[in-house]
Amino acid sequence: MSSTNVFLKSFQTLPCLAIKWLVSAGLALACATGSLTMAHADDAPQFAKVKGRCLRLTIGEQDMTEICNPDLGRSLHGDGRSGLYFFLGKDHIVTFSGRPVANDANDASEIEKLKLDEIILNPGASNGKTQLQTIGASGYCKTHQTGDETYLVICSGKLQKGTPFKANFEIDKTMQ
Repeated sequence: MSSTNVFLKSFQTLPCLAIKWLVSAGLALACATGSLTMAHADDAPQFAKVKGRCLRLTIGEQDMTEICNPDLGRSLHGDGRSGLYFFLGKDHIVTFSGRPVANDANDASEIEKLKLDEIILNPGASNGKTQLQTIGASGYCKTHQTGDETYLVICSGKLQKGTPFKANFEIDKTMQ
């Protein structure tokens, strides 16, 4: 079994979490509104979290939707890279990482598109493993405005060996 499959299998052992819909004031809606400013190359990355619903998170045959938390993280780096962080269980994270590219001119609802080149798997400290695993990938994460208060983030593509992935998250500004 590859180390990627071993890592993904570790998510199956996490208990299912009850999703708490907490309203948290003051969190930036950077994913959907671009409220983070671009950092300079030597600056520390900027990071923000938003609330909503994780609708889907799958890598290959591993469906992690049930343990996906109601928070989505976003980082902006001084070199132009950006990451979308799906939080799982107590401390696992799947990050879709890439660079912004031009939006689809034929889709007025699309407000951002990231061209992905890697996925980062963080097993967290709870299982004694803290080493990140970076896997080459190709695909996109697109953010669409779906209503006055809602946005949909859709990520899809393939890992370097052809394993498909999909992740969907609905951002709800009323929950911030």
